[in-house]
Amino acid sequence: MLKTRILSALILAPIFLFIVYTGGIYLDLLGIAMAMIMLYEFYSMTLGSNDLMLKITGYFSGLTVMISIYGWINIQLVLLLLPLAISSLLFVWLLTPEPIESAANRLSFVITSTLYPVGLMAFFPLLRDMEHGLELSFIVLFVTWSADSCAYFVGRAFGKTKLAPLISPNKTVAGAVGGVTGAIVMALLLSTVFKLDYTIIAVIFLGLFISIFSILGDLVESLIKRSTKVKDSSNLIPGHGGLLDRFDAVLLSAPLVYVFNILYHKVSF
Repeated sequence: MLKTRILSALILAPIFLFIVYTGGIYLDLLGIAMAMIMLYEFYSMTLGSNDLMLKITGYFSGLTVMISIYGWINIQLVLLLLPLAISSLLFVWLLTPEPIESAANRLSFVITSTLYPVGLMAFFPLLRDMEHGLELSFIVLFVTWSADSCAYFVGRAFGKTKLAPLISPNKTVAGAVGGVTGAIVMALLLSTVFKLDYTIIAVIFLGLFISIFSILGDLVESLIKRSTKVKDSSNLIPGHGGLLDRFDAVLLSAPLVYVFNILYHKVSF
């Protein structure tokens, strides 16, 4: 299993990082593709095979949100497409009420999916387009991966007290502390390498916030999987599961860094 995980990472990570480095339209298109795949995984966990039309309207709504955030269409067209997407969703929902006991849940799943994962995924290309966006994008990726790795090894070695036993029984308080520590160290290292104009205090807070939101992102997806009784969001990536399994932490940490960078240049630390 570990060998498969490493092999998958060695093949896919350089391709992904190259597209991040290139940025622009290529990363925008990759972001849309990843959002649609994660949307498929989300629907596979939450909706049934009889909800095809509901899923289709969900894809349409999600795509509308993505291209609106990217600014690919003007505001007049946005104001036309968003009500159309919402109306279509409600119309399809009314046409497919059975089973009636879960009708409200199924609608809420589709509405939620336009925010998580689609709306959150849109922030990663937006982050890349900012000033020093390349460096910040790499910080998000490597700090979240560092936090995840440190949490895993520290948790296995010292973990006793469970962090959230009902949601993710394998996560421990010691693992969380190890993840936070690893994230802060990696953030300090990368900020030095990239020569970012952040103070040391700001970088420490950045690493702290990324690690905390990474844990939250992981717990959010764990709760979805646990409540729907699935082990992985999909089997797309050998040894890793699905895209949601691999990028659940990035979904929350990328918007955080986007907001953090804006506020930092308005309010000095």
